[in-house]
Amino acid sequence: MVEPRGARPPRDCRSRDRLRPDPAHFVEIAGGDDGGGGLGMVDERALEIASAILEEGILPPRVLSDTIHATMAATHHADILLTWNCRHLANPELLPRMRSFMERRGLRLPEICTPVELLAESGHES
Repeated sequence: MVEPRGARPPRDCRSRDRLRPDPAHFVEIAGGDDGGGGLGMVDERALEIASAILEEGILPPRVLSDTIHATMAATHHADILLTWNCRHLANPELLPRMRSFMERRGLRLPEICTPVELLAESGHES
């Protein structure tokens, strides 16, 4: 994955904070696609919840991988889902529906933000 220019946090921030990649990224890296070829690393509960999100029309079916990112983060109790995807994930118009959907299922949608937003909140603006 190529990081956009300026995406890396300052060195002191990287060494202090522990960021874990989303397992769905490994699916993409391993050659998985939205047709199911490589989704074996994603747990069944996350897939069921992702399917329900698509069925309710919260996100369109063509963005299954984005939906899996959000459900994996929620089912694995992540605090933050860091993304450059402002169209489907870090979208302030969609987040309330996603949060409500997760709450109805006893889950908490993590804070979803871009690296720029995270750095601004932590005082590491570039």
